[in-house]
Amino acid sequence: MRDRTDRPHDEAMAELFRDDPAYGADVLCYVLADGDELDLALLLPQLDEAFNAVWALVPDLNSRLRTFSSGSGRLHWAPGATDGWYCVSVENGYDVYHQQHGRQERFIQFSSESEAMLFALKSAFPKA
Repeated sequence: MRDRTDRPHDEAMAELFRDDPAYGADVLCYVLADGDELDLALLLPQLDEAFNAVWALVPDLNSRLRTFSSGSGRLHWAPGATDGWYCVSVENGYDVYHQQHGRQERFIQFSSESEAMLFALKSAFPKA
């Protein structure tokens, strides 16, 4: 059996957020308010398993995510002509796709807003 102090940081943080989604919600809201892409990219894999619980605890998380502004233009919430990842509300759910030179690639449709947003965020801001 591995010593708990030997665990990778991401694994330990994921467990912490699973056990205390309120703390995960606080950390996510802080990172969104700060606007740091690197912090968001590091946080998202740690929050992955607890994201639904965090989503339930922060009633306006969808609007906070939509107002996240990192300055890079890698993620968009409405259709447009700019290259990058898109998460767009449509009649029967949410479309998530990557757009390059005006062409949509890797198109996926979600019925859940939280799943669509998490996928779009993790795609637009991958952990390096």
